[in-house]
Amino acid sequence: YRTKNIDDLDEDFVLVFGCSYTEGVGLYQKDIWCEKLCKELGIDVFNLAKQGSAPDVCYMNTILYVKNLIKYKPRLVIYQWPQTFRRSFAHTEDIKLNFTNFNINTDASNEDSRWYKQRWLKEQGEMYRDNYFNLFSVDVLWKALNIPVYHWTWSGDFIELFMEKEKVRIIMNKSNDRARDLLHDGSQIHSDAKDFLIDDIRKLL
Repeated sequence: YRTKNIDDLDEDFVLVFGCSYTEGVGLYQKDIWCEKLCKELGIDVFNLAKQGSAPDVCYMNTILYVKNLIKYKPRLVIYQWPQTFRRSFAHTEDIKLNFTNFNINTDASNEDSRWYKQRWLKEQGEMYRDNYFNLFSVDVLWKALNIPVYHWTWSGDFIELFMEKEKVRIIMNKSNDRARDLLHDGSQIHSDAKDFLIDDIRKLL
């Protein structure tokens, strides 16, 4: 993960989850939206975003964090929800579980590939159901621990069907700014996201 070692964090910190956008692919670390946001707010950040990951990775990493690291209690948790169509598949190999993301050309089995194309993408009931529970499971979990949680996504990325009003803030990207790889959003877009979020986040802290 592109972040501090957890033992090096300040006592007060914000925990963030997301995909390549929040990992900051193609950018200096200081130019990532969560780094800019937390610097302006004067609080540390622990960034558990992974490029190419699906919403279910946000869910899985949340469970792993609470199971193993909850002694490091964040002041606030922020989710940048990835694209809805993404999904992870698990395979056994050498008696161990390897979690992989089909949407980034992994070695998912032919059976998984067939199901993904013919069921997940075509008849989207499974997609909507799983992402609904990804979102609300982590939301309920943090609230049960009395830790504020905030959700946002880019317009067109995460499902709006079944979504409670104002549950997930939606940001419209109005810039063509690009990172060094010319595939990911550039520093200006990250600054725009920071400006969009900062008032909401300040209230929660």
